[in-house]
Amino acid sequence: MPVAEGRKDFATDSDPNGGIFVPVNRRAGIMEKLVEFSPMREIANVETISIGNSLEIIKEGSTDFDCAWTGERATPATTQTNTFAAESIPTHEMYAKPRVTQRQIDDAAFDIEGWLSRKVAQRFGVKEATAFITGTGVGQPEGVMANSAVASVKSGNATAVTADGMLALVYALPEYYARNAVFLMKRATLLTIRQLKESTTNAYIWQPGLQAGAPPTILGHRYYESPDMDAEGSAKYPVVFGDFKTGYTIVDRMGISVLRDPFSSKPFIEFYTTRRVGGQVVMAEALRKLKCST
Repeated sequence: MPVAEGRKDFATDSDPNGGIFVPVNRRAGIMEKLVEFSPMREIANVETISIGNSLEIIKEGSTDFDCAWTGERATPATTQTNTFAAESIPTHEMYAKPRVTQRQIDDAAFDIEGWLSRKVAQRFGVKEATAFITGTGVGQPEGVMANSAVASVKSGNATAVTADGMLALVYALPEYYARNAVFLMKRATLLTIRQLKESTTNAYIWQPGLQAGAPPTILGHRYYESPDMDAEGSAKYPVVFGDFKTGYTIVDRMGISVLRDPFSSKPFIEFYTTRRVGGQVVMAEALRKLKCST
């Protein structure tokens, strides 16, 4: 099968495409690039399914249980009970299909199959991390920042985060969710916040962890960095705050699947790799976004 011009295939006769690894006097292994992963898997709820293509969860409706005071001889009236609703979280498939010649695999000075596996897993991690923040929900997970039901709070400045805006963000979240709430933001936004001071006490709103093992906090809450969050700017949303375990669910369908195909593209071996994962906001009231706005 002829190879399309400009295609990036691994082969021993091209140094940029893998040939540089063949000489035996080279050091085994490679210097892999640092990949920034989103912390959503750490702070959100993660479920794993083994059958089907979606996870259905049961949510309480807008009404809630009620109760009332009664007297010794009074006839109690019927009180209100909950309503329920089902919500489905579909999984979406992503893939990679690198290919390598058999000679490259045989002659390379390091485990090229293992390296391909790690690099594909890294790219899958980056791809899903972005989707958990900004995904459209169509053919990919729904991002926490893409859900219009997540309420926003104005920062008090048209283009920047402010100390008063951060305070307003924290207190806009219902107390029940605030107990387990954390911040999520870009690293550059964290720098801005570390320099902010409260207007009354002039104390920094960022506090270092002074005790061994104690994490640094912002207004008493832990924070996490995500490269996929907005930077500060007009009408941007650089910070999200909330109880992610309650508000956002990630669904894994099995793990990463690899089909090693030595027949379809001889002399190349194709590594068709797939992963199915879903994610969406399931309780918008547990989250709040900070908007750069007056």
